[in-house]
Amino acid sequence: MEIELSMRVKLSDYDRSGLFSSLQNKLGILDAIAAHVGVSRRTLSDWRKGKFLMPIETFEKLADLAKLSGEISPLEILPEFWNAPNSARKGALARIKLYGSLGTPEGRRKGGLTAVKTHRKNGNSRFTGLKKIHEPEHSEQLAEFMGIMMGDGHLAERQASMCTNSLTDIQHAHFVAEMFQELFDVKAVLIFKKNQNAVEIIASSTALVDHIHKLGMPRGDKIAGGISIPVWISQDEDYQKAFLRGLFDTDGCIYLDKHIIKGKTYRNIGWTITSYADTLRAEVHETLRTLGFSPTLTDPHLSVFLRRKHDIRRYFEEIGTHNDKHRNRYQSFLDQRGGVA
Repeated sequence: MEIELSMRVKLSDYDRSGLFSSLQNKLGILDAIAAHVGVSRRTLSDWRKGKFLMPIETFEKLADLAKLSGEISPLEILPEFWNAPNSARKGALARIKLYGSLGTPEGRRKGGLTAVKTHRKNGNSRFTGLKKIHEPEHSEQLAEFMGIMMGDGHLAERQASMCTNSLTDIQHAHFVAEMFQELFDVKAVLIFKKNQNAVEIIASSTALVDHIHKLGMPRGDKIAGGISIPVWISQDEDYQKAFLRGLFDTDGCIYLDKHIIKGKTYRNIGWTITSYADTLRAEVHETLRTLGFSPTLTDPHLSVFLRRKHDIRRYFEEIGTHNDKHRNRYQSFLDQRGGVA
C-alpha cells in the first residue's frame, strides 16, 4: 500500500517574518490566524519560529490571507519526513526532476512556472501571474516617495523596503507605509529588528519593484547603481521640492552649528543632507541653488548644508517636513531663541 506524503515548504527567515507580520497586521493575535487555517496556536507559533515546516496547502492559505499569493517563493518544497535520510534523498530527486534546483534563480523560476501551470490547470484563479498594482501619475507625493527611497530605501528582487530608527522615526515609518498603500495600492508591513532600534517597512510585490525601478530607483546597491534625481522630477519645481522633502526626512538632520570667530562662540541652527552618492549630492546642491537657496557642498563630510538662518526658515516654510523628529527639533531651536530662527 503506497502512502502519499504531504509536501512541506521551507521559507527564508525574511519571507517567513514578512508573512507572519502581514498576517498579524491583518488579524492581530495568533489565535485568530490559527482559527482561519484550522490549527492550534502552538503549531502556528512553531511555524512562525521556523521550528517546523508547514504543509504547502496551509502556506497557500496563509499567503492568500496575507494578500501575498504568488509573491513569496519557498526556498524548498520537501516531502513529509524530509529529514529522514532515505525519504530526503527520494524527495530531493523528485523535486529537482520536477522543478529544477530551487537553490538557484533559474530553479526558482522553473518551479514557479510549473506551479502556475498546475494551479491554472486545476482552475485556481489565484495563480494568474504577477499581482497588479496601481501605477500612479507623476505627482508631488510620488516625487517625495522617490526622495524617501533614495534616502533610506532599497529595491530587492521582489520587495521594496525602507529602514529607519524605531525610536525616533516611528511616526515617519507609518507615514511611509501609508504612502505604499495610497500610491500603489500595495500593503506594507512594519518589521521591528530585535536589539537594533530599527524598523523596516516592507512591501512585497515584483510588479511594485519593477515600477519603482522604472521611475528611477536602482535595484540592489543604489550607490553602486548611481542614484540620481530622476529627470521627470528635475524638470518640475514642485516635484523638486517634494523630492528634497523626502530625502531630507530620511537622510537629513537639524543640528546646532557651533563655530568660534575671534574667540567668541556662535551657535546657530544647521540643516544638512548626507549621502555617499556623489552624483546625488551634487544634484541636491544644484537643485537648492536653482530654488534660490545658498547651499554649501563639502566632500569630506559627504554633505550638503544650509547655514543661513533665513534659508533654513524658508525651507521649513516652503518645503517643510513629514517627519515629526525634524519638525520638533526645529521648533525646539526656535523656542530656545524666542521664536527667531
